[in-house]
Amino acid sequence: MATTVEKLLRRGDEVSIEHGRLVIRPASGKAVPPDWYKENAPIIIEEVLATLGIEAYRYRRYKTGHFGNGKAKLPGVHLYFCDALSGSSAYSIFNVYLTRVRSTKLGKAGAALPDGRFRVGEHSHFYRFWRKTDLAVPKSLTAFHDCMSKLRHILFVADKAPNRNQRLESGSIRPLSLSVEQLRSAFSPDNFQITAGQFPDNSQIRNPDKDSPQSHVDRGFQRNSTTCRNHYENKVISNNEDTRMIMHPTTSHDPRMQSIDEWLANYEGETA
Repeated sequence: MATTVEKLLRRGDEVSIEHGRLVIRPASGKAVPPDWYKENAPIIIEEVLATLGIEAYRYRRYKTGHFGNGKAKLPGVHLYFCDALSGSSAYSIFNVYLTRVRSTKLGKAGAALPDGRFRVGEHSHFYRFWRKTDLAVPKSLTAFHDCMSKLRHILFVADKAPNRNQRLESGSIRPLSLSVEQLRSAFSPDNFQITAGQFPDNSQIRNPDKDSPQSHVDRGFQRNSTTCRNHYENKVISNNEDTRMIMHPTTSHDPRMQSIDEWLANYEGETA
C-alpha cells in the first residue's frame, strides 16, 4: 500500500522539511487545507524518518540550574528532547548566565534571576543554536524563557556526545532539512537504498542498510504514553511554564489505510 508521501509525489506535489518543519507545496498551487495538514503531518513525518532512517529529536522542556560533575558545577540550561520515533529520552546542556547583569527595580546586579530565567551572550552556543532554528530572536537576551515552547514545532538532528548515552553535543544540534529532491529520490521505487552521505549536516542515520522502508512504515503508531510522537496530548510541565504539547491522534480515516481514490477525495474535497 502506498504511503502518504508517495501519494503526494504521484500527484506532482512537492514535499520537503525546511528548518525542521514539514512543507508541502501542492502541484495545484493551492494552499494545503489546515485541517488536512494537522491530521496528516505526523504520519508524513513518521514515514520520512522511518524510510530514510534518520534519528531526529523533538524538544520537550527545559530547566535552569548548575550542572557538572563534582564541585565544578556551572550555570546552564538543560534542554530535554525525545526521539521522534522511539520516544527515547535525550538531553543537552548549554552554558548560560543565571544572574542579573545590571541593577533594576526587580533586583541588583549579580542577584540570581527568577527560577527558569536565564540570559545568554551573542557568541554563546545557545544563541547560535537559536539562530539555526529560523525563529525570531527575543528583543532581550534575557527573554528566551518566554519563547522556549516554540522549539516544540521543530525536528532536530544532533551528534551524540561520546560515552554519554543520552546526551547530545550542544554545538551540533540543528533543525533537520531535507530537500524536495532528497525525498523524491528516497521514495522512488527504484531507489530505496539510502546512505548517510546523502543527507546534509551529517544527520544521524538510524538504519542505513535497510533496503525497504515498508517494514518501518507499516508498523503503525506506538500507543505508549511515554513516547514523544505527535499522536497524543501530553501535559508537559517545566520551570516557569505549564503548557500542553498537542499530539493529534490518528483516526479511522488513517490515510495509510485508505485506497488512493478515497485519499484523493479527502485531499481534494478540502481544497475545492
